Amino acid sequence: MIVDREMLRTGHDLDAPEIKLLDQLYGHVDKGVGLYWGFESAGAVDRCVSQEQIGYMQSAGPDNTRAYMRKAILEKFGDSIVSVDWGEIRIRVPNASGLLTTEKRILLDNPLRFTKHEMEPLLQSSATIGDFCAAFDTRRLRGELNSKTLTDRSADNDIHPRFEISGDVKATGTTVSFVPENKIDSDS
Repeated sequence: MIVDREMLRTGHDLDAPEIKLLDQLYGHVDKGVGLYWGFESAGAVDRCVSQEQIGYMQSAGPDNTRAYMRKAILEKFGDSIVSVDWGEIRIRVPNASGLLTTEKRILLDNPLRFTKHEMEPLLQSSATIGDFCAAFDTRRLRGELNSKTLTDRSADNDIHPRFEISGDVKATGTTVSFVPENKIDSDS
């Protein structure tokens, strides 16, 4: 592969910015940007999946990876989803009164976790996003979900929960807004 050849040629490893960029360019999905597409049209790569398989995966995705969790939570709680990325889902969870919300995040750092087998029962038993968060955290704390996947380990080996508050709610008159990173402007 081009990335491997470039690492051998330059002596750089995968952490080098040049190699990271080359890797991103190679796999870019835009045919005008991605280097893969040029290799494919020149006959320099062998496809390992059919066009039909690609079409299916574009709409369905695999049930045995974190892709299931991204798809399922969007389908069930789409109105509560702030953002979805490869490795993170940010959600809005209302408080008991329903007037204020807290933003939480689920880190999906292991591509082979958060599968249908693992998450479907949790999603099916949750009527609201609040129910889901409570059940998710309860299962994590009881050790029913892989704690290595659902916790961070910092340099000093403290364990931090995967669900974490990432901002505050600020109420001014009848306006309620979310202020990220626990920063509330004192003069407003």
